[in-house]
Amino acid sequence: MFPFFPSAVCRTVNVHRSLIKEDLIKVFADPTVLQQELDWRVIDNHGRQEESVGSGVQRDILATFWQGISSHFQTYQSNTH
Repeated sequence: MFPFFPSAVCRTVNVHRSLIKEDLIKVFADPTVLQQELDWRVIDNHGRQEESVGSGVQRDILATFWQGISSHFQTYQSNTH
């Protein structure tokens, strides 16, 4: 639990490996997500839940998301110049 939200509800978030950007945008579009503890689960490309759990899963998901965003903007910039 978060010390700032002692009564935070734990919410399981399923993120598809091939749709991380889209799935995260949906998750964080919900303003109540900031008052919830998130339990991250990754769904592989075959529709099965990956076995990894814990903070490493969250780091992997967020790193992959930001790498995709960065790549998108680098491609956009190179196409506009």
